Amino acid sequence: MRLGKFRRRSDAVSLHTSGVIPIAVIVLLAIVCVVVAVLSSAGRADDVELQQERLLLTNAIADRGHRVLRELENVAASHDVVYQLHYNFDRDWVHHLVGLRLSTFFDHDQVFVTDSGDRLVYALENNASVDPALFANAELGRVIDLLRGHTQPTSDEHYQDPSLDPVTNLGHPRGVQRLQIFMKRPAIVAGVVAELPALAGPISGAEPPLIMTVKYLDGQLLSDIGIRFDLPGLRALGTEPVKDNEHVYVVADSGGSTIARFAWMPNRPGASIVSTVLPFMAIAFGGFALLTALALRYIRRSAAKIAEGETRLRHLALHDPLSGLPNRTFFGERLSQVITGTGKDGTIAAVLAIDLDHFKDINDTLGHHIGDALIGVVAQRLVHAVRREDLVARLGGDEFAVITTDAADLDTLHRFADRLISVLRAPYSISGHTLLIGASIGIAVIDSRTSDAADVMRRADVALYRAKNEGRSRACIYDADMDADLRERKQLENDLRAAIAEDKLSVAYQPIMNASG
Repeated sequence: MRLGKFRRRSDAVSLHTSGVIPIAVIVLLAIVCVVVAVLSSAGRADDVELQQERLLLTNAIADRGHRVLRELENVAASHDVVYQLHYNFDRDWVHHLVGLRLSTFFDHDQVFVTDSGDRLVYALENNASVDPALFANAELGRVIDLLRGHTQPTSDEHYQDPSLDPVTNLGHPRGVQRLQIFMKRPAIVAGVVAELPALAGPISGAEPPLIMTVKYLDGQLLSDIGIRFDLPGLRALGTEPVKDNEHVYVVADSGGSTIARFAWMPNRPGASIVSTVLPFMAIAFGGFALLTALALRYIRRSAAKIAEGETRLRHLALHDPLSGLPNRTFFGERLSQVITGTGKDGTIAAVLAIDLDHFKDINDTLGHHIGDALIGVVAQRLVHAVRREDLVARLGGDEFAVITTDAADLDTLHRFADRLISVLRAPYSISGHTLLIGASIGIAVIDSRTSDAADVMRRADVALYRAKNEGRSRACIYDADMDADLRERKQLENDLRAAIAEDKLSVAYQPIMNASG
């Protein structure tokens, strides 16, 4: 209005009042249109963001459910576990090889095993084997019925038929995963049948045992989802009241029964836009308001494109283009962070240097395009074989490395490395070729005496060198004796090279043999 008053005062003599009014009306209408447009766009942006957040949460829970089933398969679908459950059930053996592995490596909250008559014979809670009689089969009855084929899965239940993976030729047991209330808490409940699809028939005449696991949808799991997908304050609602401005999302089963209620503080990009733009429009009235809005829009778009370009460049700079894994630079940065924070919680961190055995033969015989495709499959297997907190990187060629944290002891590291070797030794099917390779692993433990990343990688390489010298397809943990052996071997090589160059080799003993021996 200041600009309109100024114009009216300056041109009062020469302009007629009727000529100013249309201009003022047009300017006022333009401002009103801009304000309405901004407010409506902000409202739509908030609605779109809220829908996106709901979709992200739904997909995150579904993805976690599939992951729980894959983790259960990873532990349960092995020959040792299946045969032990069928023929020689031992609760202590099951506790250490099934229950503790699921609880320790994958953070599962509860683990159960039933016999052929669907009676609970093993239960794990809080990392301890407890009396199965404490748990009622009723809460696991739906999963048991689905695994036994007594009922059909609904749209919100994931059922997996037994089959062979066409890529790895490995069997997937019959499994199921669903969301439900368990022990009065929302949870992901998954189960598999202890059988081996790769075999021609059943192991025994009786029904196979069942292995089931429970992962609660609260606590640290929701916190991780909230941080990863930017859902501030994500929590499971119980009896406590909803806070102001919190959004409540209800998860229900196919029958409409409520399984869980989640609440979080939704992001409001529209409100942020309004609070930023409206003060400028109030100050820059008239024609300058439109110009300012266009300029801000242009700057905002330009900044987004610049930020997007910087993000893309940083991703390219820190990731291997062939495998999509972090490269040596990214690996070095993460390793430095792990070294800085190691030893604070009493756990063990380590670096595993992985070198593929006989990879050069594949490149030489089948071509580099087959080798490149093999590298991509190896990268996928490694990523699926480690925890989400671990880092898998490709350092170059056929060299990979893994940073793992929170290992309990050296035996745990050895078992982890042996599992990686088993995963990588499984046959590969690439472009019609069936490929078999191995892997050697050198392990360097990170402790409070570790000085820098280069020292850790040197020790891992020394251990890898030992693993290859001992016959490949094995894992070795670095110790100080390896350095002494390596120095002695290098000194012997240098001495022999110098002796050959200076013609100082002489025959100390030369037997003379006749034709008859």
